[in-house]
Amino acid sequence: MSRTAPRIHTDPARIAALEALIPQLQGETQVELSLADGRRLLGTVAVRPTLQQ
Repeated sequence: MSRTAPRIHTDPARIAALEALIPQLQGETQVELSLADGRRLLGTVAVRPTLQQ
């Protein structure tokens, strides 16, 4: 089953920044995201993310 990504990053600097986060995201890790508009999102990483080439 294929899915369409809600957004695709093409800027090399942004891609590198996202890639740098992957080693920090272990499965079952609780995370908090601070958004640009001041909102905070809390959640749990179910499984470590992978890159799509």
